[in-house]
Amino acid sequence: MKILYLEDNKDDAGLVIREVKKVIPDSEIILTDNREDFVHHLDSLEIDLVISDYVLPDFSGLEALEIVMQNDVNTPFIFVTGALQTDDQAIETALSGATAFVLKSDVKSIERHLIKLLESRTKKAASLCQSRKSLASSMQLSVDILTKFENVMSKDMSTRDIAKARSKLLVLRESIKKTSANIEILYEDLKGMDNGKR
Repeated sequence: MKILYLEDNKDDAGLVIREVKKVIPDSEIILTDNREDFVHHLDSLEIDLVISDYVLPDFSGLEALEIVMQNDVNTPFIFVTGALQTDDQAIETALSGATAFVLKSDVKSIERHLIKLLESRTKKAASLCQSRKSLASSMQLSVDILTKFENVMSKDMSTRDIAKARSKLLVLRESIKKTSANIEILYEDLKGMDNGKR
């Protein structure tokens, strides 16, 4: 699992990284402390989770969250910060779309949020696998129906009509095969991503 971590305090970063590694020991954590590097990593890598401090010298966690949501609204985002200074900040954070909010004074609670994320990913992967099986079965049924239709059709049609219909059926059959192949590739990619994120 690739984690992009936005934090300017190295000591705080060390504490959070230690807690993350307890739950996801083989995670790859990319630590950055500025907007330019953050955006670069987000654009050039497949990031599975973003962890961010709320306040940084030249960049805010809310700005980082906005960038992440524009990039991929499904990327989990966890705020880890010292404290919110105003009620307005608390409300803004609650409404921002972040996955979780962890105070540095209770950094161990990040484990709970990470476990929840992993459980959610496992459920999604299982659902994807079931959908893939159902779709593959539907695709095969479509091919079987086309084959039977082609056989029946050839008995009751003129040679010219058969040629036209056969041409259309071939195009449809190829389309089904391509769709099936693309779904298989997508499934393997997602399965590989899920395995790599463990």
